[in-house]
Amino acid sequence: MKRKCQVLLLLLSLACGSAFAEEQVAPHVAFWTNLAGRWTYEISSDGTKGKVTWQIQARGSALMGRFQDDQGNVSVELAGWRPDNNTLVVNGVGTAGNHWSLALDEVTPVSVAGTSEGVLPSGLGFKGAFTGKLTNHDLYTVTLERTSEDGETSDVTIVFKRVKTGVAVIDLPWKWLTGKWKIERSDGTSAEVHWSKPRPNADYLIGKWENADGTKFSEIVGWRPDQQALVANAFGAKGGYFSVFLDNVRPNQMSGRIRRFKSDGTRTSGTIEINRVNEDLVKTRIVDESDGSVVTETVTRVSAAADDGGRSRRLLGIPQRLRDLLRRR
Repeated sequence: MKRKCQVLLLLLSLACGSAFAEEQVAPHVAFWTNLAGRWTYEISSDGTKGKVTWQIQARGSALMGRFQDDQGNVSVELAGWRPDNNTLVVNGVGTAGNHWSLALDEVTPVSVAGTSEGVLPSGLGFKGAFTGKLTNHDLYTVTLERTSEDGETSDVTIVFKRVKTGVAVIDLPWKWLTGKWKIERSDGTSAEVHWSKPRPNADYLIGKWENADGTKFSEIVGWRPDQQALVANAFGAKGGYFSVFLDNVRPNQMSGRIRRFKSDGTRTSGTIEINRVNEDLVKTRIVDESDGSVVTETVTRVSAAADDGGRSRRLLGIPQRLRDLLRRR
């Protein structure tokens, strides 16, 4: 009998220990853990589609969401926990004038509920009840309540579907500028650059630069999905380099910051804006932060990329019409 009691006490101890361990993970942290990852979404009110990446930040004390819709609009949201009133608060803002604020006081590892207020990218406003539920690991459904001007209530549904593990997802809205290009600048300088992919399915570019003064740079350009930013870093002889960080990226426009260092010790930094006029022409505007001076660039395509395993290079020297016929084969 004594042995049975000891076994029973051991089992109770293990059960209590397990329950205590589960309680250490707060419901909102468990919810964030289930939500973390990449998803696609569609809004029922207007059919807008897009992608979002949720990541746990600040050592588990916040959740960051980065959205991008099929029109190139981007948004960022930040979620945090308020222990004083046991409420999960979420605030977001986007480039389309959209914004939202949520106060969720019902939180479980797979669902949240509370109130919301904001404006969708389409301009549709909403205010009222909010519910979000993870039906399973790969499906998350949000319902927003809204009231029209005549007092009628209706729901807007946003369906999120998780991107499966192992599926390559490139959130980059900007089409890569591959091939050979010539740059003419308003300050009288010029350069040539050849951007190419190291292999057809690569998600980054290699740039080979040569300025009119003979200086050369090797560049790598890539996309940071967690920051929704396009980043370029280039290095040349005698310590020269330039670095570009573009965190506002749309299908035909990018902007951000640029830093340059010349081998003579000259250092400059400022803002840069890049506009794609068409497939063969790009306009760039660089503003120096030290004196406000502006340099514009006209970037013109010289030749298309050869991302065909070198086949285009083997066609060099053949008349253009014959080359075109051979490429169609």
